[in-house]
Amino acid sequence: MNKLPEILGITDFLSSSADIPVLDVRTPAEYKKGHIPGAINIPLFSDEERIIIGTLYKVNGQQSAVMKGLELVGPRLNSYVLLALEAAPSRKVLIHCWRGGMRSASFAQLLSACGFEVSTLKGGYKSFRTHIIRQFERPLTVYALGGLTGSGKTEILYELKKQGEQVVDLEGLAAHLGSAFGSLGHLIQPTQENFENRLGLELSLMDAQKPVWLEDECINIGHIALPQALWVQLKAALLFQVILPDSLRKSHLMGQYGNLNKEFLKERFLRIQKRLGLEIMNTAIEAIENDKTLQVLEIALAYYDKSYTKQLSKKDPLKLFQLKLNSLNFANSAKLLVEFSSQTTDVH
Repeated sequence: MNKLPEILGITDFLSSSADIPVLDVRTPAEYKKGHIPGAINIPLFSDEERIIIGTLYKVNGQQSAVMKGLELVGPRLNSYVLLALEAAPSRKVLIHCWRGGMRSASFAQLLSACGFEVSTLKGGYKSFRTHIIRQFERPLTVYALGGLTGSGKTEILYELKKQGEQVVDLEGLAAHLGSAFGSLGHLIQPTQENFENRLGLELSLMDAQKPVWLEDECINIGHIALPQALWVQLKAALLFQVILPDSLRKSHLMGQYGNLNKEFLKERFLRIQKRLGLEIMNTAIEAIENDKTLQVLEIALAYYDKSYTKQLSKKDPLKLFQLKLNSLNFANSAKLLVEFSSQTTDVH
C-alpha cells in the first residue's frame, strides 16, 4: 500500500531539502519570479492555462475550474511522472505550490500512486516567503566591512569565511559589484525575490550571538534592493574600514577592471555624467578611446573616493574603526581584521 503524502511545516521541509529534491509545481512565470533555491520546476499548468483556470473559477466556480484542470493535465500525467523520476531517481520528493493547495496535493497524490515517498509544504511557497522575511528582522551581531574602492573588501570577506568567520557576500548574491561598473559588462542579476530567498536562507544559518560580516553597502546593489530591516541593522553596525595605499588599490583594480570592453566603459561613464561633470566625463571617454587605462581608473577612483568619504562622514565616529593594511595578501588581511575586531569590541 502506498504511503499517503506527508505535510511538513517550513522548518522540517527546508531541513529535508538538504537531501531530498524539491519539486515546484507552480507555473514557469511564478518560478522565474522567485523560488526556493535548488527547487526544480515541473509546472502542473502553463502560465496561460493558469489564467484560464483562474478565470473559470471566478466566473463559474470551483467545479468548472477543476474539470478544466483535469482536461488539461490528463494527457500529461505520464510525462509528469517521468520528469519526477529524472529529478528524483530515489523516488523521494518534496513538493510545493503557491499556498499548499490543490496543485501540490494532486501532484503529490499522482506520484504517491506511482510509488514515490512524498511530502508537501504546509502553506506552500507563501509560507517559505514568510519564513525568509522573518530572517531579515532577526537581530544579528553585524560587523560591516568598509573601505575605499579597490581595498579588496570582497577578497577579504572570502578569506574571513575560509578562516571560519560568519560571512554573507551581498554582492556575490546580487551578482553585482555595487558601482556603476559593477556588472562588469556580463554579470546577470537575479530577480529581487530570488536574491532575498538566497540571502534569507544564508542568514537563517547564522548564529546571532556571533559576528556576521557584511560589506558596507548602499541600499541598492545594481537593480537589487537590500531588505529594509537588514539594511537598518547594517547601517547601525560597527564599521571596520580597511585602508590600503592608493598604489595597491590601483594595482588591484587594474586586474579587476583593466580589460573591460570600451563600449561598456563609455556607457557607464555616460550614466554618471551629471555627477562627474561634462569636462571630466569627456576626459574619461578620450582616455578610454586611447587605451589610457590607468587614467580611466584614476578618474573613476577620484569620483568614488569622494562619494565614499561623504558617506563615511555620516557614520557615528564611535562605531568606526580603521585598520591600515600594506599588502594585497588578503588571507593575512583577514587574519589581522579578526584580531583587530576582537580587540576593538573587547574595549568597546
